[in-house]
Amino acid sequence: MREKLLGLISVSLGALGLTVTGIGAGVLILGLSAKVVTRLANTLKPHELTIEKMVFYGGNAGIIGLSTISVAVISQAVSDKLREVKVEQMIAELETKHHCNGCKYYSANTYLSCAVNPDLPKNCSNFTCN
Repeated sequence: MREKLLGLISVSLGALGLTVTGIGAGVLILGLSAKVVTRLANTLKPHELTIEKMVFYGGNAGIIGLSTISVAVISQAVSDKLREVKVEQMIAELETKHHCNGCKYYSANTYLSCAVNPDLPKNCSNFTCN
């Protein structure tokens, strides 16, 4: 029993030691960071107006850049839609103006327009329409 108790105490103390070490390291890093930031702030204090201008112009440039990207994306989407509409119009035109449009063997399929004559000659007199 005594050995188990001693083992439990040593494990607990080890865990406590690791916890305290982690907290100490974290506080040390925060303190050093604060010291660096404080020195940097003191060094940059005379340049505060310049830094404010940099933030202002940089922010505006970022907004302009994002706006430009947005316009580019929208114009690409519109272009794609117009291209899609143009293709649909071309297909509709081919379907209505094709010389084989009334033939029972004709199909608007771009891969196989005619089941009997895949070349679709201009004057197909071999087959009767309808």
